Amino acid sequence: MALALSRFPASWKTTSVGLYCDIVTSSVTYADFLCAAEPSDGDAVACMAVKVSDMNLPGNEAAFTTANAMKRLPVTVASRKLVPSNTVIFPKRGAAIATN
Repeated sequence: MALALSRFPASWKTTSVGLYCDIVTSSVTYADFLCAAEPSDGDAVACMAVKVSDMNLPGNEAAFTTANAMKRLPVTVASRKLVPSNTVIFPKRGAAIATN
């Protein structure tokens, strides 16, 4: 059975979202984030690993301000492997997507 696609008005032009923004992804899994060691020196930044369920935490109505997994990571790791602050996140998998 074919998936029914939404119909758009004929006047709407469809195009690739990549023409209007950068598409990025984190290269750290949630499990790896949880296992990552926090540095003991001052070269670290506050980071969070978010799950769709974190959207239900108080204060996260418009933007992630907190998450169940937060820690400090070296600046070099955070800038290379995590998405930057103020990134728009589109969840793509997981059971919580259907309930949030």
